[in-house]
Amino acid sequence: MFTDIINQFNHIEQRIKDTEVIMEPWPHMFIPEFFTSDFYRTVQEFEQHPELDIDANNHGRKQYSYNKYNEEYEAFTVKLFDLFAEKFDYATNVSVPATTNFWADDSDLVISDIHVDAFYDTPFTISGQIYLPDDLTQRHYGTGLYTYEGDNLEQDAIQDEGTAHPHSATNEDNFKLFGRVPFYPNCMLVTTNHPHSWHAAPKIDKGDVRKSLMLRWKV
Repeated sequence: MFTDIINQFNHIEQRIKDTEVIMEPWPHMFIPEFFTSDFYRTVQEFEQHPELDIDANNHGRKQYSYNKYNEEYEAFTVKLFDLFAEKFDYATNVSVPATTNFWADDSDLVISDIHVDAFYDTPFTISGQIYLPDDLTQRHYGTGLYTYEGDNLEQDAIQDEGTAHPHSATNEDNFKLFGRVPFYPNCMLVTTNHPHSWHAAPKIDKGDVRKSLMLRWKV
């Protein structure tokens, strides 16, 4: 599968170049038709691929990780980072490969807080989540985008030692839902660890599974 993903580069490059950064409520991208339509179904069937390591209880989600070293695939993800970094006006001379994790979320998912992607080990992060539903019936399972409406963020959110800014809401009454990205097939939501990029995963109904592919670049 990963050789086939590499072969999607020309298509993906054009999709990234054709998509503008949306500035409200904070900078992000929403890229439709991230893969070619015929290849999308192959990516959806990730659970069948033996190259993936399974973590069956990662915060209540089932995670399938690609941990094998593949020089061509790493170079592919580095090129994607360069394209996204240009879009978000971020400059670096460092080659930044992505981690690759497929997620299957259900009603057991415990990650439900409003948060910003803040990490101890990086000053800058790009996260690209490719939505992998079968059809439009799960469109309400997209990521919620929030704005902070309070006047004392230090009181209303946690900042762990070693992180650059507050990153997990404790008083969610002071955070307002700006909108929910539609959970459409073959679309990618791209965010950075912007200090105001508050977002949250949806609640999953019992019996449903929300599938996605997360590519994450840490500088």
